[in-house]
Amino acid sequence: MDAPLTIPTPKNISFEQAATLGVGSYTASLGLFEGLNIPPDHPTSNPEPKDEWVIVFGGAGSVGQYAVQLAKTCGYKVLASCSEGGEEVSNFPNPLSSYRIPSSSTPYTVYCPPSDDGTQLLKSLSATATLNHTLDHANQLAAIRSLTGGNFSRVFDAAGYSYPLAAKALSEISTAAGPKYFTTTDDWSPLDEIPGTKTHRITLGPIGREGEEKLHENIKKYIPVIKTLVEEGTVFTNGVEVLGEGGIEGLKGVLEKGEKGEKGKKGVVMVGGV
Repeated sequence: MDAPLTIPTPKNISFEQAATLGVGSYTASLGLFEGLNIPPDHPTSNPEPKDEWVIVFGGAGSVGQYAVQLAKTCGYKVLASCSEGGEEVSNFPNPLSSYRIPSSSTPYTVYCPPSDDGTQLLKSLSATATLNHTLDHANQLAAIRSLTGGNFSRVFDAAGYSYPLAAKALSEISTAAGPKYFTTTDDWSPLDEIPGTKTHRITLGPIGREGEEKLHENIKKYIPVIKTLVEEGTVFTNGVEVLGEGGIEGLKGVLEKGEKGEKGKKGVVMVGGV
């Protein structure tokens, strides 16, 4: 891939953390800035608070974590779904400092709790409230109504399987008078139109290929925003686990984790000296 499409390593994170930054942050940026119609130059470490919610389904996943943080940097309240949730977290102090641990390659690295502790993870990333996605749709919709009061017009399906729930939330619960927006990582399933809603499918796969000028232009716009927010300590990378002793053999660890269905930190394999 061409260098202009890659993120220069932020000065405050390790090489291992930087290796996990690209795909998740790019996908979240495409979803938020293009799909949800939020200007890409808007994020800031001191945003003007908005009295409006953004809903992120799959908030504890890699893309979802970035979506939650970026939406917060744009000033929105964020309701994010995870394996355990339903807890109002807006009154909790931000506990990110308690997850900082020394690293040999950088002054601090950020440890994120494993994804099966979804509420704690999203709490550390400053989500306003969480939603338990193991509940049936009726109970999830009831929780969305209770927590947001219908004050939302933007829904991000970061997991790629929440279209039915998102469609009901936007058509039955949202009280927005203007346009509504739905963005999803599902770029393969047939989706019906949601009344009054602009649907956007995130497609990052063609990055680096010829004929993808629009995608490349967007990515280039996001890169300085992402780098700055990471260096400010406003956006944090996914948790990292270095697998193996280095070299291609380390890929076995990644495959084994996948076969076992293990969740948690991003696996990084060091294939050469840095």
